[in-house]
Amino acid sequence: MESNCMLTIQKVLLGLGLLLFSSLATAQADTTALSVDLSEITISDSLPAVEAQGQTLDAALGGFTPLSELLSDRSTVFIKSYGLGSSATISLRGGSASHTQVLWEDIPVTNPMLGVTDLSLLPTQLFSAIRVDSRGSSSSIGSGAISGVISVAGARPSEAGWLSELQLGVGSFGARSVGLTVGQLSVKELDQRQETFSWTMQPYYHRADNDFTYQLVNTARQQMHADYENRGVQVGMDKQLGRSQFSFNYWVQQTDRLLPPTSTQNFSTASQYDFFHRVRVGFRRVGKLGSFKSVVAYFNETNDYSDPERLEYGENNFEKYFHSSTLERAVWAGKFTVKYEGTHIEGQSLSYLENRNTYKQFALYGALEQIIGGLQVAAGLRREWNNIATPPLIPSLRLGNMHPVHHWYLQLSREYRVPTLNELYWTPGGNLELQPELGWNREGGYTYDDQQTRATVSVYDRSVDDWILWIPQDGSFRWSPTNVAEVTSRGWEVSLRHKRNLNNVQLYAEGSHAYVYSVHRSDVPAQSIVSGDQLIYTPRHRARANVGLICGGVALDWNTNYTSGVSGVNDNLDGYVLSDLRLSGKINLLQVLETQMVFTIENIFNQSYRVVERRPMPGRYFQVQWTFKI
Repeated sequence: MESNCMLTIQKVLLGLGLLLFSSLATAQADTTALSVDLSEITISDSLPAVEAQGQTLDAALGGFTPLSELLSDRSTVFIKSYGLGSSATISLRGGSASHTQVLWEDIPVTNPMLGVTDLSLLPTQLFSAIRVDSRGSSSSIGSGAISGVISVAGARPSEAGWLSELQLGVGSFGARSVGLTVGQLSVKELDQRQETFSWTMQPYYHRADNDFTYQLVNTARQQMHADYENRGVQVGMDKQLGRSQFSFNYWVQQTDRLLPPTSTQNFSTASQYDFFHRVRVGFRRVGKLGSFKSVVAYFNETNDYSDPERLEYGENNFEKYFHSSTLERAVWAGKFTVKYEGTHIEGQSLSYLENRNTYKQFALYGALEQIIGGLQVAAGLRREWNNIATPPLIPSLRLGNMHPVHHWYLQLSREYRVPTLNELYWTPGGNLELQPELGWNREGGYTYDDQQTRATVSVYDRSVDDWILWIPQDGSFRWSPTNVAEVTSRGWEVSLRHKRNLNNVQLYAEGSHAYVYSVHRSDVPAQSIVSGDQLIYTPRHRARANVGLICGGVALDWNTNYTSGVSGVNDNLDGYVLSDLRLSGKINLLQVLETQMVFTIENIFNQSYRVVERRPMPGRYFQVQWTFKI
């Protein structure tokens, strides 16, 4: 049965792949980006592990698509997308985009000028681990983690020897992708200690015209001026000698994109250029009673905007120096952690006040974790000093049990966000009198896991005062950020997953739902906000259903997402349902070249929808991904 299943689906996959490759190379009218997944796709591990307070995503499900699309398809978080190739930000548990911190190799990469991370600039195929933690994490992470944290880490060889994979992709709307993952893991035995060295290099390139056709009232219109081009390379090295480990990471990327007109504009001349260097060096030493870790990092990032038609230009750049050292020590039936962080940022912009562009931060964090009578107790405290707006003490307390099947947790934490450089120094409008956003987060959760069935539920209640909004000042046309809003966010997240094996066929089904009640607690007349109004672009409901089967190394997966309607700046947007179908498997070409292939139909029912007002989204389109192990 297994061999017949494999043979049949391999023929289907190969036929579809050759047909699509040849047809898409010459005609690109009705299909989109076929991206190739170069990271190894382990089909048997294609089910994401959902935690009570977050989710671990399989990077192989994303291929060459950006992280924003993977999160939107495979989780219940809301991604505010301006369209294919355009910027995309996250709203987690009703927070703003500046309330979710993004970590790359444990280093914050959120733009300190904007206060947000454009998730469309993070290619999924670069990462071996993607984790969304929806707990409030200001105490341990710092500013900008009110709603939670997204953590990503680069690919690393998992077995001794060479790693060499070629990644190719082709798609409609001019989409083309190519990437290479090469690396090596060597292991040596020296006396009574082991020495290992690994390195990985991942160059990549992706481009697309994104000229899809969309519905506008009763007519069809083609999106123009939406070209997207992204190229870069990520390098990682790890050296382990006995109990000590040294690590080095480097990532350089350049992104050029034309910004399309909105559905109410006839044309656009706007464009955006993003470029960054990111360097990280780390050291870790593990002892019998604890460990010590130290990391230094340097970022240099540029974001330029140009619109000749409107005579609007923006040249923005920042340099960031970061250092963190963490000491963990075994204490009684647990451990004690103390961490130091130092950050120095220099921001440059044509719109900044002269000599007003620096952010300096120093922070200390301590935590004690203990197991007391079957309960796990963790208490943390953070103290931060900076030259912008120093927050108060930030405590956190977490309780949970240690049962392997039934697990529950409770958490109480203080949360905060320091104003961004743009909010302080932008001219005109910057406000040097801004205070940090401050709030309290209360949450709890329960998980049942017996290996076949996993059920989770979590509830939360968060209040944030001094929420910063840009509003017009004194009846003029000048907008300025102000600590004017008070917001309450509460809701729940539930998920259920079950898997079963039947005669060499693995079946699985998963469902999840997130309810978000995130409202203003006071009126904001300058923006026509009334107490009780839901935050704009914050859906009350996000739901997901996923079913599939795995037969002899070949997988068939159906995924459906529902997003309820939202209020926009000018208009309300209707809710929508999007479904996609994914078929994947391994093919041995000529019995020599091992190939992983994935065929996906996105938005299979050709749903017409908008995530952001006047920003069109594509209808039905296709993706094909290949991985060649060399």
